[in-house]
Amino acid sequence: MSKIEQYQIFGCAAELGSFSQAAEKLGVSNSHISKQMARLEVALGYKLFHRSPHLFLTEAGETLLPNVQSMLECYSNLEQTGQALKEDISGIVRLSVPPLLARELVLPELPRLMNEYPELKIDLTVEQPTLKAFSDKQDIIITMGQLSDSSLICKSLGQCSVVLVATPDYLMQKGEPRMPSDLKDHHCMASHFRLFNSAVPWVFHKDKKQFAVEIESRVAMNDIYGIKTLVKAHMGVGVMLKFFVEEEIRSGKLVQVLPDFQFASRPPIYMVSRERQLLPANVRVLKAFLGEVIGQRLN
Repeated sequence: MSKIEQYQIFGCAAELGSFSQAAEKLGVSNSHISKQMARLEVALGYKLFHRSPHLFLTEAGETLLPNVQSMLECYSNLEQTGQALKEDISGIVRLSVPPLLARELVLPELPRLMNEYPELKIDLTVEQPTLKAFSDKQDIIITMGQLSDSSLICKSLGQCSVVLVATPDYLMQKGEPRMPSDLKDHHCMASHFRLFNSAVPWVFHKDKKQFAVEIESRVAMNDIYGIKTLVKAHMGVGVMLKFFVEEEIRSGKLVQVLPDFQFASRPPIYMVSRERQLLPANVRVLKAFLGEVIGQRLN
């Protein structure tokens, strides 16, 4: 037991004039109180209490008591201040998020977090972050794709489901593919987006079987927003991250093509920070928020 705890027992017993009442108040046994007071007296080199027939302070104990009470008050204030700092959700947290995740997942939910913690400030950089670019000024980055070895703390938030989509009008005109090989007869929109480079053969899985299809893209680009725009204009079949087109599929504006086949590419998403423990409260709150809003949509 620490000295501060022994002094807390001393102050409580002196206030109540009873070891048994001090034990009851502190939630410990009578023997524990007696043992700790005996150890404190040995450490100090003098008696603090007269124990018979009633408990009362010795002259040394009376001299010590005001100093102990003052020390315990300072300690209590220090504990309260430390807890307040620990729980204070304020100040700036610096965050870097890829554009697609920022616009589709993070920003729509961000007002809820800011309303809950009005003193919290977020410095958000919308870019494709890399671990090499992780600077001392950044608290958290969200990154998509496989990670290289790193001393940073990386938490997986899940994997992005990838789907093929087209409009009902396009499928009515061209027919709906039943097998991956049918895609050769369709206008396909290939993306150079680094997370699922669909300019190479499209690979699908079903029932532990693999299906690879060489696609001749009518349009290829490095912008997933551009692919979505063309698909919605009835130009063909496009590869999309599922969370990016969930609303359109739900509303019937887009139809998932080959829903029984799983696109092989499932880009992972990671949340990266420098420390696992002793993070400021504002960083911990933002990490929990990001894990919730991104993880729920992916999983």
